[in-house]
Amino acid sequence: AYKAISLAQQSVQNTGPLSIPMNLRNAPTQLMKDLNYGKNYQYAHDYEDNFVKDEYLPKEIAGTSFYIPSHNGTEGSLATRPRNWWKEKYNF
Repeated sequence: AYKAISLAQQSVQNTGPLSIPMNLRNAPTQLMKDLNYGKNYQYAHDYEDNFVKDEYLPKEIAGTSFYIPSHNGTEGSLATRPRNWWKEKYNF
């Protein structure tokens, strides 16, 4: 987690603030709904294994991996699910 947080902080320093993807934006007003805030959002808990393959990062850094699980100890066993979910995207 320490390495992931450090990489994320470095990314923010390099890119500055980036826009939240439209599908992740809250749409409490009709104007925001009309602007497609939240459109096509997939609520993970409505899907098998509570998981959806979706991009949660801004387009400028889409596909970036901040957390790279090791094969050591507990982390190795905890990382099994993310490896299975994302292996083709992040080459875990």
